[in-house]
Amino acid sequence: MDPERFNAPAGLRTTEKNDPLYYESPRCCVWSGNVWPYAGSQTLNAMARLLNEYRQDEVDAADWCELSRTYALSHRKEGRPYLAEAAHPETGSWSGHDTSFHSEHYLHSAFVDLAITGLIGLCPPDDDRLVVNPLAPLDWDRFALDGVAYRGRTVSVVWDRDGKRYRRGAGLSVFVDGERAAHRFDPGRLEVDLAGFTARAVGLASSAPTAPRPRNLAVNNDPDWYPAVSASSFHPRYPPAWAVNGQFWYHRAPPNRWLPSGAADEDWLEVDFGVASPVEEVRLYFLDDTAGPPDLVAEETPEHLLPEGAPSVRLAAPPSSYRIEVWEGERFVPARVRTQAPALPAGRRANRVELERITTERLRVVLTHPPGLVAGLSEIEVWANLSLPLPEPRTRTLNLARSRAVRTSHDPESAAGRLTDGLTAFNRYTDRARTALGSARPSHWVETGLGEGRGGAVPRHDPRRRAGARPGGGPPRPSHWVETGLGESRAVDGLDLHL
Repeated sequence: MDPERFNAPAGLRTTEKNDPLYYESPRCCVWSGNVWPYAGSQTLNAMARLLNEYRQDEVDAADWCELSRTYALSHRKEGRPYLAEAAHPETGSWSGHDTSFHSEHYLHSAFVDLAITGLIGLCPPDDDRLVVNPLAPLDWDRFALDGVAYRGRTVSVVWDRDGKRYRRGAGLSVFVDGERAAHRFDPGRLEVDLAGFTARAVGLASSAPTAPRPRNLAVNNDPDWYPAVSASSFHPRYPPAWAVNGQFWYHRAPPNRWLPSGAADEDWLEVDFGVASPVEEVRLYFLDDTAGPPDLVAEETPEHLLPEGAPSVRLAAPPSSYRIEVWEGERFVPARVRTQAPALPAGRRANRVELERITTERLRVVLTHPPGLVAGLSEIEVWANLSLPLPEPRTRTLNLARSRAVRTSHDPESAAGRLTDGLTAFNRYTDRARTALGSARPSHWVETGLGEGRGGAVPRHDPRRRAGARPGGGPPRPSHWVETGLGESRAVDGLDLHL
């Protein structure tokens, strides 16, 4: 709490003010003294645990609330909610650490977590207890946290000093599955033994069906086998996987878009659910580089990362028209549309298409490019009201290397697993590439397991093939390899092996 050490008017410094290496950096990214909201989140979380789990008299809940209020007020720019990488500790200015089309999408903070676990005090221990110990100011008359999914239960926490606001009784109450499980009249610590608590016969089994609610069947940000996305074409820097990652924003840098090549009059994007699924609504977030403020972030040019002759990037705009098709056993057929809003395709907003409910394994959206431009998507969402758990897919991708363990000659650690995660993007923002930079070897190898009983394929002309291996066969092995010379310092972005 000492302003001559870590505490500052704009938040907590990342380095003590009296440290010889203390430095208020004018630009990103130096953790040497500036106020970083992410580091402040970590400190406030640790301080909350200190107050909840230890006996000490150095700090109290009022200190935590004071620092949390400063932290919350720092999430502003020109009077509006905002957050950038770091701020000046005295003025709170984001200058030098603020990037257009980046910071406004970047919650470099744990704001929500601190409100739940600190302010409201819902503390998840490692056993079957549910602990609530609010750090909220003692003069607050009310707060509520409702509908928290917690270990197969639904938990709510309500503080109502006189009981008139929420009408669930005066004081602090914890509700589990709709029933009051603990109560006290003053703010303080409450504990519930979930192992011995029964309410509405709701068990702790995570597989228990949930009530139907809208669910996006297209999103795949694990990435898992399904839903699988494919496209008629795509620019190497803007692959279709980015259209199902659960994010919709419209800037070229950083990119979050599927952009086709535009060589044909039409292009399509397809989502394969892997199992027959009901579909009720499709939401399409079309790109529009011709509207709104210019992209102020210097975007990489094709010459920077792509070989000579690589396709250039054309401006994106909403399609002249579009249609939605669904798989009907042997072919795609037009979906029956009930409502479409807006009536004409619009960029930088949700285009919502309500369908007559249908069950299908695959859905496709077909875009007609506008003259001289190319139509693309930031995101596609496919919605239906469903209960969990969802049905498991009956089939799997033909990519035998997908999600398999992988190692390389130059990177034996687990980070190489990104080579088989199914995502490919050739731009500076991808973190998928693994490189042999600095290696003195004339060739390098990548190895992935394919499961039991897969026949190996070793080139007949390769004099370095392993002793005893027969081209095209061999005894069953859990993994097999193909080695090729890459020259020096080559980067590998992905590996697909189809047998």
